[in-house]
Amino acid sequence: MTKANTAAKPDEMTSMREEMNAIRQLLEHQVSGLMQQDMARRDPTRACLTDRLQGMGIDAEVAEQMACFIPDDVSRKEAWNALLSMVVNQMHTTNNDILRQGGVYALVGPTGVGKTTTVAKLAALGAQKYGADKVALITTDTYRIGAY
Repeated sequence: MTKANTAAKPDEMTSMREEMNAIRQLLEHQVSGLMQQDMARRDPTRACLTDRLQGMGIDAEVAEQMACFIPDDVSRKEAWNALLSMVVNQMHTTNNDILRQGGVYALVGPTGVGKTTTVAKLAALGAQKYGADKVALITTDTYRIGAY
Protein backbone atom coordinates (compact mmCIF):
# COMPACT_ATOMS: atom_id res chain seq x y z
CA MET A 1 0.00 0.00 0.00
CA THR A 2 1.32 3.43 -0.88
CA LYS A 3 1.17 6.60 1.22
CA ALA A 4 -1.43 8.07 -1.15
CA ASN A 5 -3.76 5.10 -0.60
CA THR A 6 -3.34 5.27 3.18
CA ALA A 7 -4.03 9.03 3.28
CA ALA A 8 -7.20 8.70 1.23
CA LYS A 9 -8.77 6.12 3.56
CA PRO A 10 -9.79 8.49 6.42
CA ASP A 11 -11.42 10.86 3.91
CA GLU A 12 -13.26 7.97 2.29
CA MET A 13 -14.44 6.73 5.69
CA THR A 14 -15.65 10.20 6.65
CA SER A 15 -17.47 10.50 3.35
CA MET A 16 -19.09 7.08 3.82
CA ARG A 17 -20.17 7.97 7.38
CA GLU A 18 -21.72 11.22 6.17
CA GLU A 19 -23.55 9.39 3.39
CA MET A 20 -24.80 6.71 5.82
CA ASN A 21 -26.06 9.42 8.19
CA ALA A 22 -27.85 11.16 5.32
CA ILE A 23 -29.51 7.88 4.30
CA ARG A 24 -30.52 7.19 7.92
CA GLN A 25 -32.09 10.65 8.24
CA LEU A 26 -33.94 10.20 4.96
CA LEU A 27 -35.31 6.82 6.07
CA GLU A 28 -36.36 8.19 9.47
CA HIS A 29 -38.16 11.07 7.75
CA GLN A 30 -39.94 8.74 5.32
CA VAL A 31 -40.96 6.27 8.04
CA SER A 32 -42.25 9.13 10.18
CA GLY A 33 -44.33 10.38 7.25
CA LEU A 34 -45.73 6.90 6.61
CA MET A 35 -46.66 6.53 10.28
CA GLN A 36 -48.48 9.87 10.22
CA GLN A 37 -50.35 8.89 7.05
CA ASP A 38 -51.31 5.57 8.62
CA MET A 39 -52.61 7.28 11.77
CA ALA A 40 -54.55 9.81 9.68
CA ARG A 41 -56.16 6.95 7.77
CA ARG A 42 -56.94 4.79 10.83
CA ASP A 43 -57.95 7.58 13.22
CA PRO A 44 -58.55 10.89 11.43
CA THR A 45 -59.89 12.63 14.55
CA ARG A 46 -56.79 11.82 16.57
CA ALA A 47 -54.56 12.87 13.65
CA CYS A 48 -56.43 16.16 13.38
CA LEU A 49 -56.04 16.77 17.12
CA THR A 50 -52.31 16.10 17.11
CA ASP A 51 -51.86 18.39 14.10
CA ARG A 52 -53.73 21.21 15.85
CA LEU A 53 -51.74 20.75 19.05
CA GLN A 54 -48.49 20.80 17.11
CA GLY A 55 -49.70 23.96 15.38
CA MET A 56 -49.94 25.49 18.86
CA GLY A 57 -46.29 24.63 19.46
CA ILE A 58 -46.80 21.45 21.47
CA ASP A 59 -44.17 18.78 20.85
CA ALA A 60 -45.33 16.00 18.50
CA GLU A 61 -44.73 13.25 21.06
CA VAL A 62 -46.62 15.15 23.77
CA ALA A 63 -49.46 15.90 21.33
CA GLU A 64 -49.79 12.21 20.47
CA GLN A 65 -49.80 11.23 24.15
CA MET A 66 -52.49 13.80 24.91
CA ALA A 67 -54.65 12.69 21.99
CA CYS A 68 -54.55 9.10 23.27
CA PHE A 69 -56.59 10.15 26.31
CA ILE A 70 -59.54 11.22 24.17
CA PRO A 71 -62.30 8.61 23.81
CA ASP A 72 -62.96 7.29 20.31
CA ASP A 73 -66.71 7.89 20.42
CA VAL A 74 -66.70 11.71 20.57
CA SER A 75 -66.98 14.30 17.82
CA ARG A 76 -63.99 16.35 16.74
CA LYS A 77 -65.40 19.40 18.51
CA GLU A 78 -65.89 17.47 21.77
CA ALA A 79 -62.42 15.94 21.43
CA TRP A 80 -60.84 19.36 20.87
CA ASN A 81 -62.67 20.84 23.87
CA ALA A 82 -61.52 17.91 26.00
CA LEU A 83 -57.92 18.46 24.90
CA LEU A 84 -58.13 22.18 25.65
CA SER A 85 -59.47 21.36 29.11
CA MET A 86 -56.57 18.96 29.58
CA VAL A 87 -54.08 21.71 28.66
CA VAL A 88 -55.77 24.21 30.99
CA ASN A 89 -55.76 21.71 33.86
CA GLN A 90 -52.02 21.18 33.41
CA MET A 91 -51.25 24.90 33.65
CA HIS A 92 -50.66 26.00 37.20
CA THR A 93 -51.18 29.69 37.82
CA THR A 94 -51.67 31.88 40.84
CA ASN A 95 -54.42 34.38 41.46
CA ASN A 96 -51.91 36.99 42.55
CA ASP A 97 -52.39 40.39 40.95
CA ILE A 98 -48.87 41.41 40.00
CA LEU A 99 -49.91 45.04 39.57
CA ARG A 100 -51.15 45.18 43.14
CA GLN A 101 -48.08 43.38 44.48
CA GLY A 102 -45.53 45.33 42.47
CA GLY A 103 -41.99 44.09 42.17
CA VAL A 104 -39.69 42.86 39.45
CA TYR A 105 -40.91 40.37 36.86
CA ALA A 106 -39.21 38.63 33.95
CA LEU A 107 -41.03 37.41 30.88
CA VAL A 108 -39.16 34.69 29.03
CA GLY A 109 -40.20 32.74 25.97
CA PRO A 110 -39.65 32.12 22.27
CA THR A 111 -40.29 34.66 19.55
CA GLY A 112 -43.92 35.43 18.82
CA VAL A 113 -45.59 34.20 22.00
CA GLY A 114 -46.70 37.64 23.18
CA LYS A 115 -44.05 38.78 25.65
CA THR A 116 -43.87 42.34 24.27
CA THR A 117 -47.66 42.63 24.07
CA THR A 118 -47.99 41.40 27.65
CA VAL A 119 -45.38 43.86 28.90
CA ALA A 120 -47.10 46.72 27.05
CA LYS A 121 -50.47 45.81 28.56
CA LEU A 122 -49.03 45.52 32.07
CA ALA A 123 -47.22 48.84 31.68
CA ALA A 124 -50.39 50.56 30.44
CA LEU A 125 -52.44 49.15 33.33
CA GLY A 126 -49.74 50.16 35.80
CA ALA A 127 -49.59 53.67 34.37
CA GLN A 128 -53.39 54.00 34.58
CA LYS A 129 -53.50 52.75 38.14
CA TYR A 130 -50.39 54.35 39.67
CA GLY A 131 -49.20 56.98 37.16
CA ALA A 132 -46.63 56.74 34.36
CA ASP A 133 -43.82 57.92 36.64
CA LYS A 134 -44.23 54.76 38.75
CA VAL A 135 -43.71 52.32 35.86
CA ALA A 136 -40.25 51.32 34.59
CA LEU A 137 -39.38 48.86 31.84
CA ILE A 138 -35.91 47.36 31.53
CA THR A 139 -34.97 45.14 28.62
CA THR A 140 -31.95 43.11 27.64
CA ASP A 141 -33.27 42.69 24.10
CA THR A 142 -30.88 44.06 21.49
CA TYR A 143 -33.28 43.67 18.57
CA ARG A 144 -35.65 46.60 19.00
CA ILE A 145 -38.28 46.09 16.30
CA GLY A 146 -40.86 47.98 18.39
CA ALA A 147 -38.63 51.07 18.48
CA TYR A 148 -38.88 51.67 14.71
